[in-house]
This record gives sequence, structure tokens and C-alpha cells, in this order.
Amino acid sequence: MRQANTQWTGPPGVPYRGHALGFDIDPIPAIQTPEQRQALAMLREALSSNNPLLSFLLCWQVLEVGGTNAVSWVNKTWSRPPSGFRVPNADIQKLPLAGKKLGEYLSDDCRGAVAHIRRETGRRALRFDNIEEVARLAFSARVVRCFARQYGEQHLGLDKKMYLVRKGGRGFPEYVEESLLHLSSFHSAYSLSAPIAKQPTLRQPRPRKPKT
Repeated sequence: MRQANTQWTGPPGVPYRGHALGFDIDPIPAIQTPEQRQALAMLREALSSNNPLLSFLLCWQVLEVGGTNAVSWVNKTWSRPPSGFRVPNADIQKLPLAGKKLGEYLSDDCRGAVAHIRRETGRRALRFDNIEEVARLAFSARVVRCFARQYGEQHLGLDKKMYLVRKGGRGFPEYVEESLLHLSSFHSAYSLSAPIAKQPTLRQPRPRKPKT
């Protein structure tokens, strides 16, 4: 095993034990305001958490960045979805709305139940170690995650991207805003196994020969 060589490497030189194709380095959002940075930091932590309770709370807080009424915004966005906004209908159908609007359900039965162990009479209390409750919160977290992404792009203006490139194909890798790619001769920072989708302004460097 110590003498074995990897059969394939992907950007930036990550070894794979087989012919894995199509990997790419994703572009990152171009941060321009403190609110954008705050929202992205919370969304990053939410996506990296394997705890649906924490993930939900962080995504819900993203909806409150900038002083927006999260409940009203969710209801308005859900009633008239903007172009490109997608929420898995299967997840929505599994939520026990019980006649409530989606925004009220997410705020009261999820956010409130997670944040407050002592609840008023008639309000849902969190049931720990209950498999149905865990499933409910997991589906709710997936739904609110979609709204958090949409909120960042639509309300906070996180719709601009930065790409990892090299100037002239030989410079040090750096992230450059998409609007600046046409100002110089930028190449994709690393050789890829497949062309970069939707990046017609970026040139691909010559593929490096695999080590033998």
C-alpha cells in the first residue's frame, strides 16, 4: 500500500482512488456589506452542522439580518415564489402546519419551540428523543435553509460570484469577481477533468500529466 500511486488527482491535487470526473472548485459569493458577511457566516455554520435544531436556528437568524420581519417575508415569498426559487414540495407536505401559514409554523412551532423550553398553553413544546419530532425538525430545517439562501440572494444582494483564477495562467491563485474577468487574461486556477460550466470568459490551463 505504501508504494501504491493515486490514479487521479483533482483540484487542488486531491487524490482519488479511481476515475472520478467532473469535480470543480465552486465560486464563492462576493461580500460587499457587513450584513452579507454576517448572513454568510451563519449560513456556513448552519450547513456544516449535523444538528437540525442548531441548523434551523441559524438559518432563521439569517432571515432576520437587516431587521426584516422573517414571518411576513416567508409567507410572501412562499405565496408568490420568485423566479428560480425552489423548495422541495415533499418536505413541505410533511410539515404539520395544522392550518397555520408556513411563516407562523416555522416561527412558532420550530424557532420558538427550539429556543424556549417553557411554552404558553396551546403552543407546541419540543419533545426530545422522539423520532417523529426529530423528523419534523429535520424537514423544517431543510425548508428554512432554502428560504435563507433565497433571502441572501434576493434581499441582501448576494448574487455576485468570485472565481479562483490565475492571471496569465501562471500567477498565484486568487479569487476575482466575475465582472472583472474580462479585464485581463485569467485562466482557471487548476486543471479540471471537465470544462467549467457557465464560465465562457475563463480559459483552461493545459492539463498536467499524471504522476507515474
